[in-house]
Amino acid sequence: MGFQRMDAARFGDIIQSSVSIIGERIMSIPRHRTGTAAPLPEETIPSPEGAWGDDERIAMVAENAYYRAQSRGFVPGYEFEDWLAAEREIDALLARDR
Repeated sequence: MGFQRMDAARFGDIIQSSVSIIGERIMSIPRHRTGTAAPLPEETIPSPEGAWGDDERIAMVAENAYYRAQSRGFVPGYEFEDWLAAEREIDALLARDR
């Protein structure tokens, strides 16, 4: 059985599903309470100091992973590697932005 090409729409659906699952897992991680309520996702915007929220970071990683897959012609089997490489790149950019 050979590799099948995946069209962009199907890959986008897979990425969106993965982002939802990863986002839920990230949001379930216990965080230290500071006494103030965390902003709701729709209120999360970059702060003046340049900090980005989890939702923005995940969206940037997903977009980066999508373009990595697109550059390979959406050949299946590299989704995890694309995601990890995208995380490294986005995290480096965000760290540089601080």
